[in-house]
Amino acid sequence: MFRLFGINDPAALALCQHTRPTVEREVPVPQGHDNQTGRLDLVVRYAEKALIVVEVKMTDAEDADTCKQRGYMQWIKEQTEPQEHTYRILLVVEAAKEDYHGFAPWRWAALCVSLRRIAQTLCREPQRVVLAAMILAFVGAVEQNVLSFPAPLLRHIYSEQAVKEQAVKVPSEIGDHIETSFQEKDAYGNA
Repeated sequence: MFRLFGINDPAALALCQHTRPTVEREVPVPQGHDNQTGRLDLVVRYAEKALIVVEVKMTDAEDADTCKQRGYMQWIKEQTEPQEHTYRILLVVEAAKEDYHGFAPWRWAALCVSLRRIAQTLCREPQRVVLAAMILAFVGAVEQNVLSFPAPLLRHIYSEQAVKEQAVKVPSEIGDHIETSFQEKDAYGNA
């Protein structure tokens, strides 16, 4: 989970290394919008050692309803996990700011890159290849449906002919995304 959401906190990672997380979806909380209850999209707990709360948006942060995060912050502050190991993530297509009512933006493109790296690692173990394939299917769905990468162009990029020609014109955002997926090492030393 730390790799997936770009959380680079070696102390928390060491603390949680041998702890199996619990994951809950649509967690009801007493406060979202003013005078209304709310639901947190994803809550990941590491046995009172760390807490990751993810709010999922399918748009840019500026177009999303982020005001309810103010209410969510109250619930988060009341949890037993230490605040220094509590991470609030706003999963969005794009973001102009670094903070949205206490939640840090994490872009879908970055999530896809993280998932590609995880899948690449899983492929080294024959018994986990199917899991890697399912992860990559999800990544493909996100890239096409959330990030609007055109499917015919992606098929051509990965085709045998394109590899032989080594000359495929790719929009820069797609090229940068794919290049990052395969060449850049992450904070954990994985290529």
